[in-house]
Amino acid sequence: MSDIIEKYSQIYGSPFLTWVMMWVNSIKDAALYVDWPDCVFYKADMIYKTHDINSNLKSPSIDSKLYFSWVMPNKMVRWYDDKIKRKLSFIDENDNFNLGVITCMPVTWLLAIQYDNIYSDFKKDFVFVPSKTDKFRIDWYAALLKEIAKKIYLDKKEKQKKHISIVWFLYDRNEWDCKWNLEEIKRLLSLIWVTIDSIWLDWWEYSNLKKIENSELIVSFSYWEQAAKILSKRLWIDEIFLDIPFWIDSTIKFLEKIWDKLGIDKEFIQNTIKKELNNIKTQTINLDDKIFLDKNYIYAWDPFLEKWIIDIWNFLWMNHIKTYSYTWTKDVSFDRNLEKEKIDLVIWNSDFNYSWLKFEFWFPSYNSHFLTNKSYFWFVWILNFIERLYNEISNPNKI
Repeated sequence: MSDIIEKYSQIYGSPFLTWVMMWVNSIKDAALYVDWPDCVFYKADMIYKTHDINSNLKSPSIDSKLYFSWVMPNKMVRWYDDKIKRKLSFIDENDNFNLGVITCMPVTWLLAIQYDNIYSDFKKDFVFVPSKTDKFRIDWYAALLKEIAKKIYLDKKEKQKKHISIVWFLYDRNEWDCKWNLEEIKRLLSLIWVTIDSIWLDWWEYSNLKKIENSELIVSFSYWEQAAKILSKRLWIDEIFLDIPFWIDSTIKFLEKIWDKLGIDKEFIQNTIKKELNNIKTQTINLDDKIFLDKNYIYAWDPFLEKWIIDIWNFLWMNHIKTYSYTWTKDVSFDRNLEKEKIDLVIWNSDFNYSWLKFEFWFPSYNSHFLTNKSYFWFVWILNFIERLYNEISNPNKI
């Protein structure tokens, strides 16, 4: 029975709109308005209390975060703007919401409804982000942050020393692995006396995003440059763009770049890093490293993570055979000749469908996710990853 539960409990369908809902779900007091029929709520069921157990997307009360217009081409009539405005007013007048996010299915967007004219006299902030079928799902998230960066009211306050804000994809579900990502980055930066004012996005209220006003530095990563640049110009503060801190070298560079920008003592930073690395060595020294030796693996996932994934296997003395670096915007032709090779492992994220043994990598979550009460970034993730990999390679039937 436990095998059946494990096999089927993680399955998750992923129409594009469900990802829109996940991003909106990461701002507690944001509501989503969609131009399309009530199937919006069926898509929400794929997330609410299933893929995201702690989701606050739906509610049995009138305070549901989801609204729909039932706008379809065959229903578009003159003065439909008034009907849309009445729907949006539910969000504007509800004290539980401070941000309204408007999106629509591509066919509705082509009808060129002028949403900014409709909500221009509302008291709360509203942003419109069109849904497009030819975009990578994270592109929508990046576009949402860009629109919020343009819209949110900000003061040019006096900046506090060693205070930073982060614009990056640290969060896509309201689960403990995502929450521990936030706690771990705060812990790491606190070791070098750096305070995080705001993380875009982190499941807190819309007003928390305004705390970026206090920062002297904005840190951003792959995909999110546009929002970070807008905020940097609006607030007249510095910005830096870093590689995703997935492994030892990338996490070290993450800390070094920040101390260099903030002018923190170099020796102090290096001592902090040494302590973290010694902790990794101490906790992995008793592992039988022959478990990893000469194992052949394939990586099939996000191109931004490829070089750090390869670094992982170099560290463990495994053999990198091939990388399939892809997103949903392009098809990948898998090399059938690879079946002649002895492939021990595929590191993947739910979208890779092939006959080899698979070790699911749980960032970003897609059709399924490996739910764990642990962070999946920074130094601590290395320990979590090696421990899980060790247990599963030593017992292939568990993979």
